[in-house]
Amino acid sequence: MTQGRVLILDGHFMSALAIARSLGRRGIEVVLAGPEAAPLARYSRQVARYHRYPDPSTDLAGFVAALERLIGLERPDLVIPVTEKTLIPLSERRATLEGLTRIALPPEDALATALDKQATTLLARELGIRVPGSISVADTESLCAAADTLGLPVVLKPIRSVSRVAGALGPQLTVAYAFDRDELLRVAAPLLQHGDVVVQEYFRGEGGGVEIIADRGRLLYAFQHQRLHELPLSGGGSCLRQAVAVDPQLLAATERMVAALRWHGVAMFEFKCAADGSYRLIEINGRFWGSLPLSVAAGADFPWYAWQLYTGGALAPPAPYRPGVLCRDLAKDLYWHEYVLRRVTDPRLFAYPARGRLGRDLALFFSPRHHLDSWRWNDPLPGILELGRLGRHYGARLGDQWQRRLDLGRQRSAWRRGELPRRLQSAGNLLILCYGNINRSAAAHAYLEQRLAGSAALRIASAGFHPQEGRCADPTMVAVAAQRGVDLTPWRSRRVTRAMLDDADLVLVMELRHKAQVAQLSPAAAQRCYLWGAALADSDAQPEIADPYGQAPAEYQRCFERLTTAADRILALDGPWRRVATPPETPTSAGSPSGRAVTEKEVIDAKCR
Repeated sequence: MTQGRVLILDGHFMSALAIARSLGRRGIEVVLAGPEAAPLARYSRQVARYHRYPDPSTDLAGFVAALERLIGLERPDLVIPVTEKTLIPLSERRATLEGLTRIALPPEDALATALDKQATTLLARELGIRVPGSISVADTESLCAAADTLGLPVVLKPIRSVSRVAGALGPQLTVAYAFDRDELLRVAAPLLQHGDVVVQEYFRGEGGGVEIIADRGRLLYAFQHQRLHELPLSGGGSCLRQAVAVDPQLLAATERMVAALRWHGVAMFEFKCAADGSYRLIEINGRFWGSLPLSVAAGADFPWYAWQLYTGGALAPPAPYRPGVLCRDLAKDLYWHEYVLRRVTDPRLFAYPARGRLGRDLALFFSPRHHLDSWRWNDPLPGILELGRLGRHYGARLGDQWQRRLDLGRQRSAWRRGELPRRLQSAGNLLILCYGNINRSAAAHAYLEQRLAGSAALRIASAGFHPQEGRCADPTMVAVAAQRGVDLTPWRSRRVTRAMLDDADLVLVMELRHKAQVAQLSPAAAQRCYLWGAALADSDAQPEIADPYGQAPAEYQRCFERLTTAADRILALDGPWRRVATPPETPTSAGSPSGRAVTEKEVIDAKCR
């Protein structure tokens, strides 16, 4: 006999699986829902039914309508949102939805504070809780002033993790770091497009969380975990963590925040703790947390506590949890090891462990204290399916890498064998492609046209795959090109069409993925499509030319040099253009001297007019 029915949203997250297992074994009928067709949690023996709904990130109205229908169909006693993508829409419609069923939501004002990082920081300061120095900014001028006040390096955080775009949910925004002024301007630009940004002092410490359940501001139970592996490496969600005893000073800070917010329900308070014992409160997650499988495995059964709180109003006295228990998200932890071995993260942000430490962490698999998020002996199918999916994923990656090596080898040999030079010499119409047509293909197009001095010997066009046309050239590329006498200020982007591809005698792209996109639009054009960087084959092992968008000015300069070097090699061929191609004049007084690093002022001056 069931004790009730729960509807768990965001079914593709491991925390949803942990909730389903916890409540299902208590005799509660579990209905799971999510945007994916076949999440692992769907196959748990504790899940009675699974429903799919539109992704609220792309179809918020469709998600809300589907949820209301689902509540009417299933009539759950409690609905549990697992991420902000569902928590926020439910909170905004709580008056309507709470007339239909109970929703596991904290109070509206408390949630608003938790979702706003600057509001969280201000409240913590009022309560005497240590937080990183933080300043909220809305533009680049105040951004630079904040960095001067706090001192570099700084952490840049969107004021809300989930943005809003034209009344709908936008993309999930992430934290960025800046160690110098150029990096500050570069990484802040995309964040400022979504709203205010919190500039925060960079506090080095070990990440951890205090997870709680509270009844209208009264702390009922607390659990603490320590992050052993985080993804991304620079700081993020944990993929290997350990249950530890609750630190008294962290517990006291948490309790003060809970009381001030009159928090009701579950939450995780994220802290960083330095080696000297000092700490900083980083943020509040006003929902179930990603490391929930660890809490449950250690005996802190928060889903069961939440069910009791929301449906009965009181908790049976929780049992103490077991410190020392470990839990690992297998898929993410494999990526952690890969990124450590490949050293993909700036060492200023991550202290790379010695290989002996990696071996010890892997040996934890054999510890009786060790658990996997997806695996339970009495509910094995999700874990078995995860292993199968991981095997297929890594098999496909190895196959893709092998195919990529072959394709790059063919591109290099196309120039060395003379195949590409012969095609270039006979081409009348040349089409140059990249993704956005505001950096690489724009610069290559403008440079070639200037070299050809208006000659009709070779007709040049360029475009991109970005859906929006009419965009100006990237200001940083405008400034870099100006150093070489190439004017990109009048540039406006175009979107590639099948007609363009069919009309071109030869198509030159910047990356292999662009070649695959050409094949989708026009299989015939793909037969005459090559990498622009293939012309560098005898001097450069990498014929792809990476997109510098959003990177430091030095990356734009390297990109421009590779583009123009390849262009010069093309024009050096014995084609009909050879008699008219001339190098562009390098500006002396009107422009910037060649070879000098582009300055911040030149980037700003080069913005579209």
